[in-house]
Amino acid sequence: MPDSQGRSNKPPLRSRRLTQLVSAVFALLVAATVARSWSSQPFSTRFRARVDAARARQAALRFPEARAPALKASLHFANGAVQHLFAASKHGAPTFQPIWEPESSLVRVEVPPAGVLGYRTRQASEHTLVVGNASLCETAVGICRGWTGVSFSTSIGAALSYLEAADPSAEALATIPARDTDPRQQSVTLVTQLSVSRLERFDRLLQHWDGPVSATIYLVDESDLAVLADYLRSHSGLLRRVTLTVLKPSYAGDTASLLARLRYPINRLRNLAIQAALSPYVLVIDVDFVPSPNMHSLLVERAVPLIDLADSRKDASPTLKRTAVVIPTFALAKEYDDAGGFPQTMEEVEALYRADPQLAMLTDPNSGHGPTRPNRLFHRRARSPADVDSAPMSNPLINGADSYEVCYEPQWEPYYVLARASHPLYDERFTDQGGDKQSHALVLNVLGFRFVVMRDTWVVHPPKRDAESEAWPAARLERALSELEEREAEQDPSYSSARSGTDAPTTPTEDDHFNLAAQRDDSRFRYFQDFLPEMERLWGAATARWPRGCSAELLAQERMFGRARPASAFGL
Repeated sequence: MPDSQGRSNKPPLRSRRLTQLVSAVFALLVAATVARSWSSQPFSTRFRARVDAARARQAALRFPEARAPALKASLHFANGAVQHLFAASKHGAPTFQPIWEPESSLVRVEVPPAGVLGYRTRQASEHTLVVGNASLCETAVGICRGWTGVSFSTSIGAALSYLEAADPSAEALATIPARDTDPRQQSVTLVTQLSVSRLERFDRLLQHWDGPVSATIYLVDESDLAVLADYLRSHSGLLRRVTLTVLKPSYAGDTASLLARLRYPINRLRNLAIQAALSPYVLVIDVDFVPSPNMHSLLVERAVPLIDLADSRKDASPTLKRTAVVIPTFALAKEYDDAGGFPQTMEEVEALYRADPQLAMLTDPNSGHGPTRPNRLFHRRARSPADVDSAPMSNPLINGADSYEVCYEPQWEPYYVLARASHPLYDERFTDQGGDKQSHALVLNVLGFRFVVMRDTWVVHPPKRDAESEAWPAARLERALSELEEREAEQDPSYSSARSGTDAPTTPTEDDHFNLAAQRDDSRFRYFQDFLPEMERLWGAATARWPRGCSAELLAQERMFGRARPASAFGL
């Protein structure tokens, strides 16, 4: 455009070309610098490194099957045919089915540890096979011929007999599925694990939870099987809604077996129970906790729709349901009188939380269960039509009345409801207590899970008053190892211990951590020293610690996350 004297405002052509040339040279220099950094290694090496990193991340993640594998017996015929038999889902006498290949002889019969295979012969007599004698079809001539019908069922007695007859120096596993499964397709299974020392707590949990349960029971000592058998006989209705998995470890007397047996395999036990759960949603909690009233029905009514709501994020997965519905978790103080029961309403929980001295508390306000944000939990707003407008755009079901979103924080270890098929299995390298749940929450975070706290549901841990009853098997580990070494030294004078620098056995006191022995065991797989560096190497430090699934609305509102914060953000 010309000025008042008719001259153009544009710079001279030469000047414009010079500017363009300088810009082009600068762009070439930047491109050359980037190319030089990329070309420091051959392309094939860089590509292979990326592929290897992706495979390593994938290998670090394991998911259960979309549905629990059905317990079945199998008949293998000489002509190659295989007939599978499945247990009925209801109580009652097993139904006999005709043999598929009556003219072909049976060459092998497979019966699972808790299964009972019934068969009828041409003489109308009925017999049974269990895992202990199923091999007779291969070794005894004629015993598996002339069958006209077969049936299959599961039995606690068969499972106990299998475990009792198993090699004491070898591991054995038996699963008994629930007989009466929940008819509702959206049911939530409570998943837990325990040793026989906590059977009374298991009873208490079942009294407060009316939905399906999948539990793994760990037999720490050889005498535990008899204790479990007595318990199951006196609780004949237990399997109505409980899928039970029993794990017997090796009782061999060597040091490695002793270490493996007394280091309670908590995450492996959780995984076994998850894989055996029959419903499409699971809630993993420890057996010590007590669920709030009507929790199962409330989770079916509110948590399941939150999980199933379509993910509107740009990186949404068509199969991975990336919403975790968090259950508020409180520990009751020693001063709390639990003789009259446990809190029945959230208002009662709040009163205990605000009491002086405090009677209900979070295990750790800075991590633990602190990010659940009790300051939001106890400030419920009345639901109104405006809730839909004020809810995060990415999930309109999240509102101030029934639920609210929170951001992930390092060392957080909440209990949550997840879709079973989207539930990463726990890292089985963790044993005892410490890092076992924190590691799982971190995996959800790197996968971009959103965390939503659901109101009107909670779990409480009854008061811890007896340190001995709270102790885990690892409390005996150091003493047992010392006794084993003394015996080996007596048998072999040249024996020298491979262990060094270990603490002397200690007896827990009232003020000690309930899992003190495991906490002091530096040879265990640990969260900060082992797991966290591995995750940061696989996913990147920022990816592992930054709340990836948190909505932009919540991130914009918060400078810090959680109820009480250390000096640095995100615990970095």
